[in-house]
Amino acid sequence: MNIRISILSEKSGRENQLILLRISKKNKFGVHLDSNLPCVTDFALSDAFRDYLSGKRGLAGIFNTLAQDFLYYDPNNLLTFFDNHDISRGLFVAKSDVEKYKIALTILLTTRGIPKILYGSEIGIVGDNNHGNIRSPFPGGFEGDNRNTFESSGRTEYEKDIYEFTKNLLEIRKNYNSLSQGKLIHFYPFDNVYVYLRETKGESIMVIVNDNDKVFEADLSKYPETFAKTQKVKNIKTDEPFDLNQSKKITIKSKSAEIFLLINSE
Repeated sequence: MNIRISILSEKSGRENQLILLRISKKNKFGVHLDSNLPCVTDFALSDAFRDYLSGKRGLAGIFNTLAQDFLYYDPNNLLTFFDNHDISRGLFVAKSDVEKYKIALTILLTTRGIPKILYGSEIGIVGDNNHGNIRSPFPGGFEGDNRNTFESSGRTEYEKDIYEFTKNLLEIRKNYNSLSQGKLIHFYPFDNVYVYLRETKGESIMVIVNDNDKVFEADLSKYPETFAKTQKVKNIKTDEPFDLNQSKKITIKSKSAEIFLLINSE
């Protein structure tokens, strides 16, 4: 069920904004209904992702949107995305900036919610604003196709890079339950660096996003209430361990996001 709310100007009494809410069965608006929707789509976060990809706003836009999660009955049950069949693809919005696209994809697959990836994103289809091209066929699988990107041999080096990156992220999400079920704890992205955690009772994952054009030394001593008991962290992608008893600082490459498993003291 959709509920329309008109916001009126106090001075003129004229309608100046229209908000469309998709209400789930359990909600915080005092609306008692059964919408039969198992979850609702998170267009607010999608807009924040697209603002980041386009350069209109930085990581703070994503943080500020997620900071409004108190509005939702269950933020983990929201369908998250940054493109779909009706809007231009993420890489087109990012002007083919693969580094920025990879950062957005990493956040999508590690923050709260149920992530949705549009077909072709895994091989880096760019498209344009034309709806026919947004929904262009996936290369391969049909008679007459001149190549088959369902097979590794049919992909270009560019497509292989994005495919392997996406596959690795999905495997990490599958292997660590906190990335799909955990509580989100995040910190404002000062200096274009966004640090957040996903936590369950037995597992803690930390993600550090560096949106700068140079390497950044993330100092975990700034978050004593969160990392006080953490002895070590391990980079899940590389298996590289970091002993926080020796140093609370972790170097993150430019325009990248790293995912760490926290190892706490007993």
